[in-house]
Amino acid sequence: MRQLLRKRWLRVAVLVAIALVTWNRVRKWTMPKPPRPDAATFDQAKRVRILRDTWGVPHVFGESDADAAFGLAYAHAEDDWPTIQAVLAASRGRLGLLFLSKTAIVNDYYARLVRVDEEVDAVYPTLADDVRAVLEGYARGLNLYAYLHPDEADGRLGPYTGRDIAAGFAHKIPIMVDLPSTLAALDGKKLRVGDVVASRAIESRQFPGSNAHAVSRARSTDDIARLNVNSHQPWEGPVAWYEAHVHSEEGWNMTGGTFPGAPVILHGHNDRLGWAHTVNAPDLVDAYDLELNPGNANEYRFEGDWRALEETTARLEIDTGFFTLAIHKAVYKSVHGPVMKSDTGAHAVRWAGMGRAVRAAEQWFRMNKARDLGEWKRAMSVQAIPMFNTVYADRDHVFYVYNALVPQRTEGYDYTALLPGDRADAI
Repeated sequence: MRQLLRKRWLRVAVLVAIALVTWNRVRKWTMPKPPRPDAATFDQAKRVRILRDTWGVPHVFGESDADAAFGLAYAHAEDDWPTIQAVLAASRGRLGLLFLSKTAIVNDYYARLVRVDEEVDAVYPTLADDVRAVLEGYARGLNLYAYLHPDEADGRLGPYTGRDIAAGFAHKIPIMVDLPSTLAALDGKKLRVGDVVASRAIESRQFPGSNAHAVSRARSTDDIARLNVNSHQPWEGPVAWYEAHVHSEEGWNMTGGTFPGAPVILHGHNDRLGWAHTVNAPDLVDAYDLELNPGNANEYRFEGDWRALEETTARLEIDTGFFTLAIHKAVYKSVHGPVMKSDTGAHAVRWAGMGRAVRAAEQWFRMNKARDLGEWKRAMSVQAIPMFNTVYADRDHVFYVYNALVPQRTEGYDYTALLPGDRADAI
């Protein structure tokens, strides 16, 4: 009898396994495919040439800057579409559609917590027309690649727009200033005002650092200025350098490195000047302890009064491989910034450059097109890139700036520790 039951259960298990595998394959066939781009996209493609040198590096030529950005997107997609697609999904809090992992779920919550979409909605319409054109051109290049390679692209994530590209800056820049280490220090912890929550993690990391050097032509025997761009990044992943040359008939002529999903060269040189970034360690993140109202857990004390936390609901989508599961999670915000709320209390975070990260796309684009030190400095004065040592060189100048959006802080507080959330002067 037992043997008979065992055989029956084995048959059931085999049938279930076959059904699940079959459904998984059928589901993939029924997934939406990337849509056919509009006629303007195919017209734009005709104005783009991509030539590759001996090492496979793309040299992209376009009539306009937007055309060149289109070509940069398409060339990068040819070489690393999976990473670009994952970066764009992560930026909009939809990484869970591509990966069933804790990392994906945490990322998607993070994107909602720092309100990427809210920043894009607020800032994108204010960007200059030529900057938005570059972002839209880059998105069109990705849409064409996705359409021509439907087996690689997840149709649920597109079509992409310039807003999706802008979201990448709003998503990544808080990570660059090391916000995640502070969030991790606060998550589920029972902390009091004065407890250290961040030890300036960037400073404490022990690894061989990037380097950059600029040598004036006055210091060289052949009257040539030199710039060494040597940032140390991973070999693969969302912050691996991708080498490219971008050229347009509107004066964009830049060679260097960029990241997956970035529509401009982030450091390198044009035909007049160049620059290199390396990591510096300004203290740009603060954390606050919020006293919640015992009678209403959605209110916090501030300057003697109770204020309501702003509350929205994040919809987190997780593809299990057999169906998409939606999880709804509350997301909070105080006057300080995003709030992490748990059984152990509520803590708010604030970082330098909140609300202006999207403008980093404009700053880097203006740096790309600068023709001299004065124009390059004006581009830097946008101050949307919140950190990085930056070394500059052109034929007649070498220059260094410890770039940082250093917060204006009231004296008397220890800003490496948890700050009182009820005091306006601590913000």
